[in-house]
Parts: sequence; structure tokens; C-alpha cells
Amino acid sequence: MKRVNQHKLDQQLKEELHRTQQAIPAVVQQRIDDTLSKLLEDTHEHAPVQSIPLPLPIAAPTSTRSTRRANKIWLWAAPAAAIVLGAAIISTAYYSPVIDSPVTKGALKQIPGIQVPETKSLFKMSNDLGLQIAAEQKVVQQLEDNTITQGPIRIRVKEVLYDGHRLSIGTQFQTDNSMSRETLMELEEELTINGKTPNIGNSTEIQKIDAHTYAIIINYYPLPNLASTFDVQIGFFHPAHLDSQWFFQFSVNRNDDGKRTYPLAHTASYQDMKLTAKELSLTTYSSELRLDFSYKYKLGMKYSPPLRFQMEDDQGNVLQERFTSGGSTLKNGINTSNKVIGFDPVSFDTKYLVIKPYLWNTKGPHTFIKELEFTIPLKK
Repeated sequence: MKRVNQHKLDQQLKEELHRTQQAIPAVVQQRIDDTLSKLLEDTHEHAPVQSIPLPLPIAAPTSTRSTRRANKIWLWAAPAAAIVLGAAIISTAYYSPVIDSPVTKGALKQIPGIQVPETKSLFKMSNDLGLQIAAEQKVVQQLEDNTITQGPIRIRVKEVLYDGHRLSIGTQFQTDNSMSRETLMELEEELTINGKTPNIGNSTEIQKIDAHTYAIIINYYPLPNLASTFDVQIGFFHPAHLDSQWFFQFSVNRNDDGKRTYPLAHTASYQDMKLTAKELSLTTYSSELRLDFSYKYKLGMKYSPPLRFQMEDDQGNVLQERFTSGGSTLKNGINTSNKVIGFDPVSFDTKYLVIKPYLWNTKGPHTFIKELEFTIPLKK
């Protein structure tokens, strides 16, 4: 059996508990108290009531068989307590960042007989195919426990992924009192990258874990050309807790695995509209299409034509659109929009993609414009 370095284990657990500065939840504390009480009762039935003896020197000639037997019982008491206590902690359903911390899990793994489960990625709960793939491939960047507690609310930024197209942040939100999804949607956030506030869009996905815990997944886009490592600060605010703020700082590592870039030079026109495709960028976790769309501006026109884009692979599968971003300029009566459109990832063996522009219709079928459609060959 693997020998446990008891002093090292105790020191690691103490340091982690001190670092988090968070009390263990009552349900966990009760489980620990019950486990220790039962363990001591069982031990006292087999050993005399005395202080735990230190191990005798190897050459000590005075040890009798009964003394050695008592020593052995007490020497095994601490590892046995750690095993039972570890099992009690891991089996507790209530989430605690102390328990879920990589440091704590590393310490628990030193205990013989303890099977420490892997930390489950929040991205596995997402409806986003790219984030699901990243979680399955175990390439999501897990952050050290950084839980901040303000009043009844605990927030932890748990994991991140940046693939050169977007920055995805997985956050765990926990409250002592149940909170509706609508109330949770009022949570506001503020992002800075390398000390600056980027002019980008974002989307938020909320998944319920239990009555007190939610996974909040935020995607920021588009974010091209960031360095291989960059610094992020994100702050959270809630109108129902105006005196509370949750700020987190961490570094993010770029992961653009499988990145392929295809320069495009396709141009097509239909009536007063003109389309110019500029670039397609693919990674294992997302796709991004860049293009310009222009139309002749007419006096009194309030809105631009609701032109959107559908991406299909060579099997006719429609890739889910994840975001659309961009700006527009008006010059000489021509309004030009620079669009960046994000889609689900493209399978590596896909031979080509078909881009199908269409006019969005909220009251009926969309109108696809065959004249603006184009195909992108994907050369390996």
C-alpha cells in the first residue's frame, strides 16, 4: 500500500483552507463531524485511551508484542481517518470550492483508497458544439479556485477557452437562497483585456446545476490576433446587491488547435446589394466568416436590408450561427457593413462549405438569394 506523507498532506489541506478563506458549508461540516465521531468510537473499542504514541526507533529493544500492537493501531488511525473523511467529503453533494480546488484534489489523491473524480467542465453543459468538443478533448483551461463570497452569493470563474475567434468564460454562481433564472439574468459583467475595455459583443448562456447553483457561460466576440497569453479582468454586479462586487483576474492561454485560414475573393450582386467575401477561419472549436455587404441607401430608409447568412457543409448539414458582429459606414449614398459571423466548428474532413445569404422574415419563410450564394472549397 502506498505510504502517506501525513505531514505534507495536512499542510497542503491547511494552506488551501486558509487560502480560500471560506467556511465549509454546514452540510459538509456535519458530515465530517459525524464521520470523525464514529471513527473515534470504533477506535476506542480496540485501543486504550491515551495520547497517540510516536513510532519507536527501529532498534528499540523494549517493545513488547502488546505495545507494538497498540502502536500499530494508533499509527493507522490517522490514515484511516483521512480515508473515511475523504470519502465523506467527496460523497457530499453540496458544492464547495475548497473541495473542488485542484490543490485539495491533489492532496486527496495521496490517500490510498480514495478515488478523486475529475473536475467536470461547465462547458459540457453548454448548447455550443465547439465548447462541448473542447470539454470532451480536455483542452479547456481550468483556473485555480478564485471563489469570492459577498453576502449570500458565491461566484467562481472556473474555466476559460480562447481559440482565436472568441473568448469563452465558464463561471459558477451559487447562492444560499434559491434564485430564479430571470433574476440571475440581471447579473451584469465588465471585461478588460490587458487593462483595456474591448469594443466587442457578447452572449450569455445559463444552465441550472441545482436549486442553489448555476453555470454561467459568457462568450466574447470577435477577438482576433490576441497574444498567446494575455491578462483578463472580469467584474460582476447585481442590482439587488448594489454594495457587492466580484472581481477576478487571471491569464488566458490561446488554443487555436487545427486553425486553417482561407482568403476569399468572391464578389456577387443582386439588385441594389453587393456582397464581397473576404476570409474564412476555422479552428477545432469554431468557424468565422468575414465579409462586406453594401446596398444603395434610400432617403427615409430606417433599417438596412435584414440580410443574414446560412452555412452548410458538403453533407447539407446547417452549422449553427453563434454570433454576428460588425459596423457600417455611409459614403456617397452607399452603406457598407463589415460583418463577422461565427458558426459551429466544421468537421476536418469536410470538402467544401456553401454560404447561402437570405432575407430574414419574422412572419414567414426566409427568402434565400441564389444570386449571392457561393461555395468555399476546403483544401487540406
